[in-house]
Amino acid sequence: MVAGRARPTELSFNTSYYATAGMGQITGGGGADSAETAIKAFDLDDRTAWVTQASSSWVQCQYVDGRACLVTSYAVVCPDQQRVPRHLELCGSNDGGQTWTSLNLQKNPEFNQPAHRHEFTITKPTKWNTYRLNVFAANEQEGTVLATLELNEAIHCRPGVAVTAVSLEQQSVTLAVNDRTTLNATLTPMESYEREIAWSSSDPSVADVRKIGEQTAMVVGKKPGTCTLTAMIDNVRQTCAVTVVASTLPAGWQYDELNAPVIPGAISVAGGVFTLTGCGHAMTSFWERMRDQGAFVSRPVAGEVSLSARLTSLAPSIGGPSHQWDPRPPSVAGLMIRESLTEQCGRYRLIQVEASGSLVCRWRDKSGDQDDNQKKDLGMVTLPIHLKLVQAGGQTQVFASADGRDWGEPRMILPATFDDHSRVGLFVCSGNSFASTTAIFDSVQSSP
Repeated sequence: MVAGRARPTELSFNTSYYATAGMGQITGGGGADSAETAIKAFDLDDRTAWVTQASSSWVQCQYVDGRACLVTSYAVVCPDQQRVPRHLELCGSNDGGQTWTSLNLQKNPEFNQPAHRHEFTITKPTKWNTYRLNVFAANEQEGTVLATLELNEAIHCRPGVAVTAVSLEQQSVTLAVNDRTTLNATLTPMESYEREIAWSSSDPSVADVRKIGEQTAMVVGKKPGTCTLTAMIDNVRQTCAVTVVASTLPAGWQYDELNAPVIPGAISVAGGVFTLTGCGHAMTSFWERMRDQGAFVSRPVAGEVSLSARLTSLAPSIGGPSHQWDPRPPSVAGLMIRESLTEQCGRYRLIQVEASGSLVCRWRDKSGDQDDNQKKDLGMVTLPIHLKLVQAGGQTQVFASADGRDWGEPRMILPATFDDHSRVGLFVCSGNSFASTTAIFDSVQSSP
């Protein structure tokens, strides 16, 4: 028997779903209240709304991990006739919002039809990592109410239509060992029957390439050198030249991804600032389904050891729980001492800050025991926060300090000694198996 692969036809897919499902960030302008309610423009519920009192404001969607999406039209629902927009402008950015390209401008759009919904077509759609809708109020005293914003991609796979060209947003890239960059591909024509690109590296020992979407891949630097990456579909190919330079990690430190998260992470160090990116569900295990995951940059343990660092930021928050039935753990970052990098459920001690601001100590006493997942909540903190792990006298002590000078009493003391086969370092985990988050540490000090 032969099974065929179904392909979508006449499908309109709202790409902002990626962000609301934990693979992106929703933000807004127009004041603190407006920024907090920006998510309501993307929740697919016309009964909720993003409200801004400003005469001009914006709401935007950014896809994480450098992903770029094609938006062929956008739909807006404005239910309040007293607070409709005078003008709307959709813009796109591929550099984190430093520069914007206008994609569609609507002057005096009408919202008096049933459901107060209006959809606008983008005549020359291209892929963007961030979409921003600029909103100008018709009544500057009242502001604007926007119930729904859809960022739609029209997908129609026509049988017999072959890909004629593949374009990459970058023809060449340079990155360091243990760093990463994203490659987004675009197919011509848009209605080709095949949509899924196969990626390959001429030398995976120099740069590996991992597919993270139909037409998106992540390039990871492995060792200094050069190689060529190839994107191929329907016997049509495009290449990207890759140069990998030396790691920015200080001597004696190494970078590891525990239990191979789906999305690769990265580490870069500049001026004493460690920027650590990681994916994965959490530092926990559950039956045979999950194992400890996250990104860990560490140095060897040598008897008594002390490690301290200031955690300055953790974003985006793409883990859970974002609603009552969300089982995902939160995005976290902190300091960890771990017995083994190869044992899936290794013994460890971890002091972490959750995206919610909770300070938590986690640990496992029995290496290889998937059910030994212990934790204790230590209260709420605000970033930046100094964290410290100390191993001495057969104990592991964890500390937190606002200024890095007054440490006070240990927040927790756990009995255990980790030998010179163990590692101590910085840790981050997104709490989301399909996207990564980034933590920034500075004032990193370790002894001996």
